[in-house]
Amino acid sequence: MQIFIELRLAEGMPLDEAVIDAGAVRFRPMMLQGLAIAPMAGEIASLLLSRMAVPVLFWFTRRSNRKRFPSLGLNHPAIEPPAHILADGGS
Repeated sequence: MQIFIELRLAEGMPLDEAVIDAGAVRFRPMMLQGLAIAPMAGEIASLLLSRMAVPVLFWFTRRSNRKRFPSLGLNHPAIEPPAHILADGGS
């Protein structure tokens, strides 16, 4: 920041204005970095939710539903074909 102040002073700017201007010039990149933290945090949160939390919750609900509703297992009517189709050989 000292270099920015010295440059402003060399241009003929008063000291107090040079300090304020140098501070503003050097603050802008830091502010932009801070603004980038929010989207990065959103990306990380969406990664954790979509790749970790959703599959774990799906597994947990399927597991708990299987205990409460055993008919939702592999013998569920929507999964298992009717007996007369199995007796005909699947035709």
